Amino acid sequence: MKRTLSRKDKKISWSEGGSLLYVIFFVTLLSVLACSYMAVTRYHIHAALKNRSYMEARLTTRMIHNSFCEAVRLGESEALVLLMDEFENDRLEQEREEGEREEKNIEENGIEEKDIDEDLENKEYMIQGEGNYTDEKGNPCSVRIRLRAYPGQGTAFTDTWTQIGEFSMHLESEVTLGQNIP
Repeated sequence: MKRTLSRKDKKISWSEGGSLLYVIFFVTLLSVLACSYMAVTRYHIHAALKNRSYMEARLTTRMIHNSFCEAVRLGESEALVLLMDEFENDRLEQEREEGEREEKNIEENGIEEKDIDEDLENKEYMIQGEGNYTDEKGNPCSVRIRLRAYPGQGTAFTDTWTQIGEFSMHLESEVTLGQNIP
């Protein structure tokens, strides 16, 4: 025998369906939390990739700068050789002019004066170069290096600017000129 229930036989209670609302609420909350977790994870992945790109750009800039500074310190830089040639030409010209002045002073006064030109000692010699290349990822990179030398004082200053990807960096150093300078 089959028994059919009719609506009249069943008592309706206000508490019926409450557990279904709780289930729907918790599923919705779980969905929101899962979507939030995915968004935060995506943000952190993007930040980590950007941080990695920054670290690679920083490392590349530091390597370029340090290798140039080392070449200057050892006297192996072509830029430094050009500046030292210019310094030598200025020094030889100064000696020639001093020799002419000495001869003139000896003839006129009979006094031999020997003064060192401090302007040459403090004179700044500067050269700058630029270059562009493409890294292994296909990103355009540009490098600009400036060398300011004070051969009379035995020091030089290097400035390195790089544009690697979306990052621009600048490094500068003071380099003591070594004994290997031509």
